[in-house]
Order: sequence, then structure tokens, then C-alpha cells
Amino acid sequence: MHRPTIIGTCLALLLAGLARAQDLPPTSAAAAPEKTVSRDVSEIEEVRPPLYYLEDAQGELRPAFGFTLEEFLLAYNQLHHLEQESPHAGYVIRKLAVDGQTEDHLARLTISFEVAFQENGTFRIPLALGQVVIDGDPEYTGKGTPLIFHEEDSGGYAVRFEGEANSSHRLTLKVLAPLTSVGDQAALRLAVPSATMSELRLIVPVAGAAATASDGTLVKTSPVENGEKTELNVQGFRGDFELSWRKPEACPAASPAVLESSGEILAVIDSRGIEWKAALRVRGHGGTFDRVQVRLPAEAELLPSSAAEHRVVSASEADASDVGGRIVEVRLREKTVGPVTLHLAARRTLDESMFGKWVEMAGFSVVGAARQWGHLAVQVADDLEALFDPQWGVRQTDELPETLSNEDIVAGFEYATVPGSLLARIAPSRTRVSVEPQYVLVVGAEQIQLTTVLRYSVRGKKVRVLDVDLAGWEYDEIGPDNLVAIDKVMEDDSGMLSIPLLRPSSSRMEVTLRARRRVKAEDETLELTFPRPLGAASSPAAIVIVPEDNVQLTVEADATRGLLRQQASPPMTVPRHQQTPMFFRGDPATAVFVARHEIHAREIAVRSTTLVNLDAEAGQVKQRFAYKIDYEPRDVLMLRVSRELAESDQLEFRVDGQIVSRANLTRIPTAESPDGNGSVQIQVALGSPRIGMCNLDVRYPLAPHRLAPRSSLRRVVPLVVPLDGVLLGNRLIATSPPELKLAMAEGPWKKQGG
Repeated sequence: MHRPTIIGTCLALLLAGLARAQDLPPTSAAAAPEKTVSRDVSEIEEVRPPLYYLEDAQGELRPAFGFTLEEFLLAYNQLHHLEQESPHAGYVIRKLAVDGQTEDHLARLTISFEVAFQENGTFRIPLALGQVVIDGDPEYTGKGTPLIFHEEDSGGYAVRFEGEANSSHRLTLKVLAPLTSVGDQAALRLAVPSATMSELRLIVPVAGAAATASDGTLVKTSPVENGEKTELNVQGFRGDFELSWRKPEACPAASPAVLESSGEILAVIDSRGIEWKAALRVRGHGGTFDRVQVRLPAEAELLPSSAAEHRVVSASEADASDVGGRIVEVRLREKTVGPVTLHLAARRTLDESMFGKWVEMAGFSVVGAARQWGHLAVQVADDLEALFDPQWGVRQTDELPETLSNEDIVAGFEYATVPGSLLARIAPSRTRVSVEPQYVLVVGAEQIQLTTVLRYSVRGKKVRVLDVDLAGWEYDEIGPDNLVAIDKVMEDDSGMLSIPLLRPSSSRMEVTLRARRRVKAEDETLELTFPRPLGAASSPAAIVIVPEDNVQLTVEADATRGLLRQQASPPMTVPRHQQTPMFFRGDPATAVFVARHEIHAREIAVRSTTLVNLDAEAGQVKQRFAYKIDYEPRDVLMLRVSRELAESDQLEFRVDGQIVSRANLTRIPTAESPDGNGSVQIQVALGSPRIGMCNLDVRYPLAPHRLAPRSSLRRVVPLVVPLDGVLLGNRLIATSPPELKLAMAEGPWKKQGG
């Protein structure tokens, strides 16, 4: 440690008072301050619910994927603002009444809404009715004039009322609604808001028509106009509502039900073959049913079922010979419109001769169903692997129903066309492991700390153990504990570390290894190798070497091999130190880092700048000590202060602009200073260890004095002196008002400039 050369602890100035009219020279200074450098809408897109058939540009019906009916209704109601009104909405629709009759492909309807308000205000009420056209002016009873408008986002209508508490309003609309028809069956679809009471009366030009409506409604029919027409009466409808009717001869007694089916199928592939477990949800439209024919996957045999709701029998031999798989018949206990869930299981035996050949995985189609959709999840045993090739009507997906989602699923598929096709090629599993290593080394004076991150990707057969060659490192910690069986980690005499996993895995995973290596005092050169993952194809490793602040590393390029220096920033988090990290890439199996290793003691250098401002009565002193701390951090700085100044309560210290509290100042009495004045040492705590640049500011007022006009005064200015490190420079600037003239007394200070 170099001691500072003290060139003066005080400054003697001669102040002379001059006549105010006299022209005085400008302020003088001991040194001048340095400058501071400061799709086509024509395309069918994938949507939900489970499946819709939509017309394309050529009028052909095409299937569209989706999700469950309940999820669709929830999403549809939110889109069209049909969700149940909050009990705190301030209003309620008491009654919804619809009256009308059909004409050709239209229904002329009169829709009446009765709304009751619980509080005052302006209310926006969604009416939905997205499929209708308003025909004529609305009729309204209530306060003000309602504003009816069409909402682009929902595609429906809404109305804005001025409501008063305990008042009722009635709005009546005349609308035209389109009808849909399939064969002899016609249907009216309406989207309406929820109401306490709802009733629809519709007259259709069909004698003795049979009608059905959405679930949760009550449907009645009665003849009108001498029996030539039928009045349909529906109560309790809400939201997305459908009413259909048909001629009597189109009733279920004369024609079978039109079936639709949604499936959730699990296929498990193991060394014995393929086993399917299927849950088929079947619903009938236009009639009831009590039996369903199902086609099994190709070359699969039906497995016994324990379902109590139905029994499964083989179909006729003629049906069983159909291409694509055997047909079985599921017989229910009674007729139903559904939905009913059929549980079936089947197995196809495979032998080694089938390995490497394409095998059909699709099946479990409901024979004759108008609409079919669903999901197929595949699980493969650890000793096998499968390659999949979705064909027509099948696509791969990551979104599976909750009943099919688990960590053992290797692939998921969605189907919407039956029969569809999903081919699989099965073969004995080969484990392919790749790894992306990352190393961060912090090189200290006595040891090197290593953090290794190994990012594995496992394909094929699951792995249970990962092996790493430690290459001479002593491991301290390994994890994470939710992946690694930490209590079973073992290291053999050769330095190979066996890392068992909590459960076999064939996916992506990340292992973290922390290790250390001691550095001997006599080691002037470091030669470092890196832990090497075994049994895995390694990509080039990212290697970052960070010297601690008191360590200097000089890379020996001739001895270092297998490493390529990188100019880009490293891809991982690196500890912050004064020196720039060294970033390399290389093969951990062959890479060797060699560098000279030097240890430095702490070095401190300081520059002092003092500003003294004097006037006729007092003065102010500001001092700045600009420290540069190298190699090792410092948490305190030492100063020498005159005893008189140290006892002043107006002496202020700041570290990098932050005021230092009295609690962080420690006075250390010393012997008499060379100039005979008593002094003390003050230890200033920096708050935290500092390295690099650090500014310590000191400011204090001078004791008052009185200077008469045309007189002079000798003034001694006490200064604070830094005691740490080497003093690189000591500048002082003295200023005064124009009416005063400053002159420096003899002493250690040397005046610069004129």
C-alpha cells in the first residue's frame, strides 16, 4: 500500500478589501478546472364446436373441426352477448314472446320483449337475433325512444334504453327469419336473450306436423285452419334455439334416426400388438334408435366389454366382410334419441414380421352416421417407436380432451371424416439422446467454481440414467430435485457420475451440475477441461470464463485447443465482475483451456479537487476525492481531518451522491500531525463493498470573519486529506466576489496560470 504524499492540510489566503468603484481583476485560482466530458372467406377454416358441415363454393358439404356442444354454446353466447345477465345488471327481461307463420323459405315473426328495470340509467341490452332481418318500424311503450343498432362484432342486434327504477318497457319487432330444410324436415333457428318467461307460436303449412325443439323446451302441436296447418307452441326457449317440424309420414315410425357420433379413442402399442379403447358418444336426430353398428379397426378383434348399458354382438357375415374392419352391433336396452356413450375395446396382434410396415390405426366408425368426429391418442411402449402418417380426414394435434391427456401420450390426432386413415410404422425402439452443454467458470485466487447446464433431448426409448465424466472436477450439487433422484447419484473411482432420474423420460429435460476445482498457490498456469456427457450426441458447448476482480488470466493461444473465441454475448446469465467474460464455443470432449493465472492485491488511486469560496464574512469548502479501486473491493475509506473540523456538526460526507449518516462515520484519534495541529482519522463506511470508480464528497462551512473595507485578512482554510492509496493529483480552486482580491500565502501550494 502506497502512502499519500501530503502537500498541505491547510491553505493560507490574504484577503484585501478594496473600494467598490475600483476595477478589480477576475477571480484567481490555484488551478483551472479540467473540462468534464460529460383466407379467403371462401375457404373452410378450422372452428369449434365438434363438427359442422359447411357448403363450399361448389355447394359441396365439407366437415369442419370443433369442440363440444357445451363449449360451443358458451363461446357462441359470449360472442352474441346471449350469456345469462348478471343479477346486478340493473334490468331483467321478464317476457319474450314470438308469434308468426312460415311462407316458403321464410318465417314472418313478431317478437316482443318486456323489460323491467331495477335502477335508473342508460342500459345496453343485447337482443341477439343475428340471423334475422328487421321488417318495418319497431313498436315501443315506455320512456324516451329506444335506439336499436346492429353490432358488427357479434353479428346481432342490441337496444339502448333510458330506464327508470321499478318501470317496465315493451319493444316489439317485426322480422324475417330464414328457414332451413333437409328432405321433408324444415327448421327455424333463432338466437335470443334469456328471459324469465319465453313463448313461441308458429303456424306451419303442414297438416299434423310433428315437431322437436332444443333441449330444455316444451313443445306442443295443435291443428288450425280446419286441420290444413299446424300451430307449434314452444315454451322455455333461450339462447341458440332450434325448432324443426316434418310431415307425419317423415316421423321415426316410418324412417330411421339420423345418427351423429363423436369419439375419444386411446390406442396403446406394445410388443404384443395394438389395443384400442373407444368411447363413442352417439346422438339421433329425427327419431329414436336402439342399436348401432360400429366398424372396428382393420384386422382387429373385439375384446369383451363389461358395459351394463348395452351389449355387443357380431354383425352378419356379409357385413363383416366389408373392407376396413369387422362390423359389430351394439344393442341398447331401450330406444333413445341419445346421447348415449358406447364403450368398446379391440386388439390387433402384431409380430416381428410387421415391424417396419405401415399399419392402419383408424377405426371405430359408426356405420351410416351422417356426422362423425373425434380424437385419437396414441401411447407407445418404451421398447418400441412409431412413425405416423395421417391420411384423409385425419390431422395431428397437440390439443386433446382431458380424458386422453397424460404424459405417456406420444401423439394425438383429430378426425372429422369417416372412414379416415392413419398409418403407423412400428419398429423396435432406439434411444437417441442429444445434449446442449453450457459451462460458466468463475476463476478465483484459490478455487474455480463451475456451473454446468446440460439440456438433453431424448427420442425413442426412455432413459433412466444419465452419465457424465467429471474430468477431475469435484461436484457439490446436482438438480433439479423434481427430475433427479438426488439420493441415488453415484460417482465411481474413474470420476464418472451416474445421475438416476426420478422416472424414465423420453422428452426434453435440463440438468444442472455445480462443481469446483482448487487452485494451488504455486500454479502459475491453469489447464482446464470440462465435464463431458456420455452416451449423447453433443452440440458445440457454450463456455464462459469469468475471472474474479483480483485475478488476471492471460490466454495461451498455442496451448488452448478445441475452443473458438466468440464476439457475441453469451446465451446464459453470467456473474457480474469488473473484467469482460471470455466466451468460447467448442466440443467439451476435446476442448482444453490454458491461461496464465496471476493474483493482484488491492490497488487504490485517488485524485483530490477542492473548491474554496470566500466572501467578506465567511466561506464554504467543497472537496471531491475520486477513487479508483482495482482488483479487490473496499468497503471503508480513511480520511485525516483537523480536530476542530471533526468536531463540527456541519461536516458532511457523501458517497456517490448519497449522504453518509453519522452511524457510518468512525473517529480514530491519532498523534499530533507534522504541523503541530491535533487531528483525527475518520473512517467512512461506503455502505457496500466498492470496486472501480467511487466518489467521496466532503463539504463544510468556514468560521465567520469580518473584513473591513480597504483592509486585509490572513485566513487559514483547513482541508480534509485522503489516507488510502496513491494520490495522483491535488487541485484547489479559490473564488471570491469581485470586491475582494485573493492572494495565496507562501506554503506547499503552487499556483497555476496567471
